[in-house]
Amino acid sequence: MDWKLLGMLALFAALPAFCIAGGFADMSGKAVSQLNSLADLLRSFVPPLGLALVTLAGIVYSIGQVFDANTRRNVQNWSLSIVMGTVIGVLIVVAAPYAVGFLIGMAG
Repeated sequence: MDWKLLGMLALFAALPAFCIAGGFADMSGKAVSQLNSLADLLRSFVPPLGLALVTLAGIVYSIGQVFDANTRRNVQNWSLSIVMGTVIGVLIVVAAPYAVGFLIGMAG
């Protein structure tokens, strides 16, 4: 395994979180409104995205039924992964306002 490549991928995966944290760090007075607006943003675009992903999973699953058994198994795993990722994303969006409230309560 190429550890240098894995480290670079981990860095690029964590980069958006660092950018968001850096954007909130200098806005101590506006942090509550910024966190609430982030939660509202998540609630606005995740449901249509979830619907599109579930539809995509259905299309992938149905197309995979015409192939041989090995390919069908792989396609079923892909579609199940898409659906599970969608469910986890929706759960994160549902939990986001409660997490924001918890963080605001911890801040004082």
